Amino acid sequence: METPSTDSKHEKSKNVSKVASKVVVCARVVNAVAVSQGLSDGSVTSAAVAGEFFRFGGKFTFEELIAEDVVGLKNDLECIWKAVESECTGTGACWKSEIKNGVLMYLEAAEAGTYLTEEKYLPAVAKMKDIIDKLTSSSVEVKKAIDIIIEIDTVADADADSKFFNRASLYLDDAGKALRTIYDATKLITILKGTAAEKMVLSVLKLDSISSHQSGKSLTKDELTAITTKSNNLKKCLTRDIVGKMNKKMDFLIQTRSVSAAPFEQRSVTSGFIRGIKDLGQIDKDLQKSFVKKILANGASIEPLKTRLAPISSLAKAMEPLGTACQSISIPEDNVIKALRTDVEAALKETESLYDLISAHDCISAATSANSMDFKQWNSEKDRAKFLDAAVANYNQKFPSEFSVDDLKTDIASFIKLIDMTKLPESLDRLKAFDRAALRKKLEESKKRADCITTELKNWSTELTEDLITKTKKWMDDTKITDVSTCLAKNNLVQRVREAEDPKTLLNLKADNPNVKQVSDGVATLIETVAQWNKLSSKKRPTRRRRETENKIEMRDALKTSKQFASGAVVLQGLANVQKSPDVIQKLMAFEKDIDAEVKGLKDVDQEKAIKTLWNTNNKKAIKELPNSIDSLEKAMNVDQNQISDFKKVFEEAGTINLPELDSFSMSQTLGFVRTPAGVQQTVAAFGALDLQFASAKKGLVSSVDSLSNLQSYFDGIFEISRAGQSRSMNSAASSKEEKDGDDSVAIYIVYGVVGVAVALVIVVFNTNGRGLSRYCRRNGKVEDCAVKSSRPSSQHPITPPTPLDFRPIQLLRD
Repeated sequence: METPSTDSKHEKSKNVSKVASKVVVCARVVNAVAVSQGLSDGSVTSAAVAGEFFRFGGKFTFEELIAEDVVGLKNDLECIWKAVESECTGTGACWKSEIKNGVLMYLEAAEAGTYLTEEKYLPAVAKMKDIIDKLTSSSVEVKKAIDIIIEIDTVADADADSKFFNRASLYLDDAGKALRTIYDATKLITILKGTAAEKMVLSVLKLDSISSHQSGKSLTKDELTAITTKSNNLKKCLTRDIVGKMNKKMDFLIQTRSVSAAPFEQRSVTSGFIRGIKDLGQIDKDLQKSFVKKILANGASIEPLKTRLAPISSLAKAMEPLGTACQSISIPEDNVIKALRTDVEAALKETESLYDLISAHDCISAATSANSMDFKQWNSEKDRAKFLDAAVANYNQKFPSEFSVDDLKTDIASFIKLIDMTKLPESLDRLKAFDRAALRKKLEESKKRADCITTELKNWSTELTEDLITKTKKWMDDTKITDVSTCLAKNNLVQRVREAEDPKTLLNLKADNPNVKQVSDGVATLIETVAQWNKLSSKKRPTRRRRETENKIEMRDALKTSKQFASGAVVLQGLANVQKSPDVIQKLMAFEKDIDAEVKGLKDVDQEKAIKTLWNTNNKKAIKELPNSIDSLEKAMNVDQNQISDFKKVFEEAGTINLPELDSFSMSQTLGFVRTPAGVQQTVAAFGALDLQFASAKKGLVSSVDSLSNLQSYFDGIFEISRAGQSRSMNSAASSKEEKDGDDSVAIYIVYGVVGVAVALVIVVFNTNGRGLSRYCRRNGKVEDCAVKSSRPSSQHPITPPTPLDFRPIQLLRD
């Protein structure tokens, strides 16, 4: 399938937004039909489809969605149809053909890259309504749900500028109320436990936790097994196709390329791909292992892949101050934010009269027109956001308050920019940690402050406009200038502006002509800035082909254009000079101060603590002492070969990991590597990547083997680092393991835990030249001398010089 050819990326975005909305609708219709036919696990299927689309839609670019993921979802739906067909054993028809025809009308339009025009859209809606009519007799709730789906989707379709997440959130908030009567919350949430769709469904059903379902109690293990088995056929349809797509992306991403040649989307998709592995691992552990094996098999190509992630990390670090303050008020699902965005945009439209005034009257208009500068071109949301972003930064420098520029994190442009989460997918991961109920309450409280800034913006626009009109009218009256042509004839401004090589020479206009001398300082600054702006923007524009290429490199494109916007920011400064008052800006800052204080109260304390604790003095000390801990570990290596075999057997029977042959690693190489600074860091990273639930099973697993008792202090040091900032401490987790020893969740924790123990054993139980310590001791002395010989080998049997192990795949997965 070819990427649709459109005139601008904005049009592509709108088109794919429509496609995304339709695919979600299709999934819900399939679900509703499945539910109406008594297929309770059909709800899981469509929820999973929607959940996968949410995840992929947020992490991959619009071009990729058009070129690849829509086709993949089509395959998913076809697989679901087959599953529904195989499950339909009742007397009624399953409406397979009706569903397929209706959904395909959407997808075919998407593949063709066309808008779902009235010609194509209305028949599709009619087909859906036909399905509704057939379902009426079997389920009133289904009819209500689908009515809401179509109604909301039609409304969203009329708004060409609506983004995908806004549409999806609109659907989830409103249609979720009707869908709640259909879903069996107990079964749905239990089956979705640990998947990407879980939180989405919890949000729809307004449930605080997995245990807060309709029945008020958790499912038994047998019930969970039965439900999982019943839905397995449908789940495999999804995971199988996802694996194919992820593998395809993996093959593409591991190609060796320089950072400069790697478009931003590739780096972004790389980051999303790594998170995707972890998400898929929660759905199916076997899938996770297959991806890990593939990464290990391509170890030689890991470094350039890791290098490509560096710009993402740098970007995230650079945005941390702003992101920390704004992320909690940029949740797209929240109606308060949508209302705020509407208010801000309405206020911005008020300022358009100011731009019209500048471009339509007096000699300033002539100067701008002479340099191909039209202020109206900045009326789009995207350009206004960038323009105001730069302008506010400039104001902060000109009118400093008690805050520094870095402390002012919530200007108007940031609101608009961060609400569009498709441009910052990394924020979605951070948002998951927040308590939405508490956040919603806080946002409602901050709505009054949002109204405050909206009012100030409108007042600001009105004051500036009226002030400039008054000054311009007085100037034209004083100079007897009645129209622009007369102004041009008297002052020859067009020619002067064209010939001016140095923008500063334009200021001489005031000295040359008594009429121009009456122009205020603010207007003079404005003229100078226009020349500066146009000097930057008058460079030869790239060809269409190159422009289309650069459209795919959003980051690079934004960096190029931001320089022009930055110079143009002084335009607003000039207007402020005309106004001769910084009061409005001070009020703007006061609002930002309030918001900043509000946001600080909303931040995830555990997450903040984790970041700080990870690098505090205690952990730095723990890292420095790690080599000493490893020395103690080596002395505790008097492990009988039978014990090693028993451990290996336990792990393999648990089905968590297939350990390689123990003789294939060298203990000395391992310990030699982890003693190096890089080894210490990567070893800590490797343990930090273990599932945090490992702590619950760690105490019982370690203490069950007397010969490994000395590992207790070692693990304590490791987990102090890897679990820093988590809301549940290691001791409480371990104690809960003892208190709930018979609970089903402990078994799950142990399965998670053995992954960590397996990694630890790579360090713990492997020795020199690929031979077990016990074999080494039996060949060179008595078994009881093992402890001495293993820690102090004789000169006749020197330890092989250490060779660094490659922990990069583990580090990469953690990143």
